[in-house]
Amino acid sequence: MLLENRDACTGCGACANVCPKKAIFLLPDERGFYYPQLDADRCIDCGLCKRVCLIGRKKELETPDFSVEVYAAYAKDDFIRRQSSSGGVFSILALEILRQGGIVYGAAFDENFNVTHIGVRTEEDLAKLRGSKYVQSFISDTLYREIKQELENGVSVLFSGTPCQVAGLKLFLQKSYSNLLLVDLICHGVPSPKVFSEYLKDLEKKYGKITSYKFRDKHRSWKWPNVEFYTSDDCHRIYYGLDSFINLFNKSTVRNSCYQCEFANSERISDLTIGDFWKYKSSETMPDDDRGMSCVLCNSAKGTKFFLELPKALFFEKRKLEEVEAGNPRLLSPREQVLNNFWPLFLTLGFHGIKKKFCSVSLRSRLGLWLRIGCPWLYNFLRNIWGIIKK
Repeated sequence: MLLENRDACTGCGACANVCPKKAIFLLPDERGFYYPQLDADRCIDCGLCKRVCLIGRKKELETPDFSVEVYAAYAKDDFIRRQSSSGGVFSILALEILRQGGIVYGAAFDENFNVTHIGVRTEEDLAKLRGSKYVQSFISDTLYREIKQELENGVSVLFSGTPCQVAGLKLFLQKSYSNLLLVDLICHGVPSPKVFSEYLKDLEKKYGKITSYKFRDKHRSWKWPNVEFYTSDDCHRIYYGLDSFINLFNKSTVRNSCYQCEFANSERISDLTIGDFWKYKSSETMPDDDRGMSCVLCNSAKGTKFFLELPKALFFEKRKLEEVEAGNPRLLSPREQVLNNFWPLFLTLGFHGIKKKFCSVSLRSRLGLWLRIGCPWLYNFLRNIWGIIKK
């Protein structure tokens, strides 16, 4: 069988890319997640799909006997930092690869807000890859082949993605390349493209046709971001705690494999791991100004060397792994499923029905959220007073 353990499949696309007869292709299931499908008439039983399958292979992909180095960092360029979800480290890494005449691969929206992996060669196009995409990105059956060809031609390549996508590429390539930099994200699970699509349709019923969308707008705050989207005549922002898609993402819209993810720990398989440095504690040289702070885990000698050669573009200082883990539980364990009945209800009620059932926020909770954002000192004061009264 092509897929012996469906629940563990991540949809990385390695099997579809390696198939010499193009007998394997990724198709969405009823929940919207991509799974490999086999055209038995084309299959020649070569076994290559099994050879590149990442399920249970994580240990052999790790860098042996390497001590991870951890940094807090953010871009010196304020525009890059403002446009990025956290500190702008990905953009700085990518710009260096582009400066070398290389190509950068990452997740981008297409014209219909489907998320797919693409390669870019210019600083202008890099904007497509910048920012969080809380949807599983589609890996085409030619993407890894294209990357291999670029590497064989001596082109510098940066590939960014979820840890399982990095694993898929490594297993497809079957060897290391000095001109390849692998960057994975601290992943919190990949939500369903189908749920996201229905969410956008639900928004458009209220606001009109959406022309652009951003998962994390931090014009007010990095710690308290908004979802931001534009229609033909206006900009709309919804606070994270009140957005229905984000609410459902934090409950149960991710792929089954995410609940048993073998990559949800601090033993990484990439050269560099990047993410938000939540619970960052200020230092004299790098105060927390609430404009975005990235954490960087250097997981290989190549990744460490590349990162440490970027001092002109970054502010950074060394930190401890425990500090990053304190704000990023996915470096310790996979996420837990909150709503066991989510999918049967979603497939029956649709997004609007599921939103009404699970995403309603009481007036008291709304007031608490706005007070916490707009006047945190008063929120903390009242919270302490309430604690004293309860005692």
